[in-house]
Amino acid sequence: MEKRCIYFDILRIVACFAVIIIHVCSWYLYSDINSPNWQVFNFYNSIVKWSVPIFVMISGALFLKANYSLEELYKNKILRIFISLCFWSIVYCFYIVYVNKNFDLKFILFSLITLKGKVHLWFLYMIMGLYILVPFLKKIVEDKFLIKYFLILSLLFTFIIPKLISVISSFQKDGDVLFNNFVLSCNNFNLYFVLGYTSYFILGHFLDTETIDEKNKINIIYTLGVIGFILTMFLSNIYIHYLGKFDELFYDYLSFNIFLESIFVFVFIKKCFEHFKFSDKQKNIIIKCSKYSFGAFLVHYLILDILMRFCHFTPISFNPLFSVPIIGIIVFVISFFISSLLNKIPFLNKYIV
Repeated sequence: MEKRCIYFDILRIVACFAVIIIHVCSWYLYSDINSPNWQVFNFYNSIVKWSVPIFVMISGALFLKANYSLEELYKNKILRIFISLCFWSIVYCFYIVYVNKNFDLKFILFSLITLKGKVHLWFLYMIMGLYILVPFLKKIVEDKFLIKYFLILSLLFTFIIPKLISVISSFQKDGDVLFNNFVLSCNNFNLYFVLGYTSYFILGHFLDTETIDEKNKINIIYTLGVIGFILTMFLSNIYIHYLGKFDELFYDYLSFNIFLESIFVFVFIKKCFEHFKFSDKQKNIIIKCSKYSFGAFLVHYLILDILMRFCHFTPISFNPLFSVPIIGIIVFVISFFISSLLNKIPFLNKYIV
């Protein structure tokens, strides 16, 4: 069996499960924020928000060290994601039409033309955008100084300053003016290149190639990661109850606390499994599950909706402390099973999952 970074496969699998847990919780995070159950959903949601950043970091680590020509990038990678986006948007569109009994032709055509699917499909738009930027980003990662410079700019202008401004604007009467001035300043700086998921893309490459063996460095990363988890849970709780309504500020994937969580998870899995000796049978199982994770990610929302809407099995069917992981596991298993079946069908296995 050829040499393979097995920890990437493990990261894919756990990130897929984490996404499912987020969507199990999301159904009720928008509900009564004063309910005791809400605190349970806040807890679970807070400890898995690293999921999407980890997916992006894996892609960055793999794509930025590969040598794809522009033709290969568009033909083999971007085209596949685009076809998958179209297919699943259609699937979810017709499912929504069926559930809502809205057979208005105008609504259906608008949904199809705009590829309006379920909320998690935004990830496909974002990842296509990052793939398009790969030739430029590869030039950055060729220079270690540029990588660090890029990450510092991203840290400041993506993860720290915008969140501080948002928090300040919430506590000040003239907060909107302050926030608008910040946005205007960013526009004047034209820092769009470092404002977004490119930071995680490059961070994945950096953490994959950087040797992190010093005990002090590892302890600092783990400590900051734990702080990130705690901040996500408590700051979200405090901020949302202060506003009196749900707000995703500290749940945002581009927030400093999630940034810390994501580094922790990536480094932790890397250190645990980078040199771990798996048997060939164990490797085959992990690699297969990793292969099925993309399809599982795409189909899981449909399974979750059917489970809750038609089977009436929801996180509040019983104690959410237990229902959230149980429903998550059920959806995870069914989604991977469906993905495994789709992976056996020609064409679908190449472009849809």
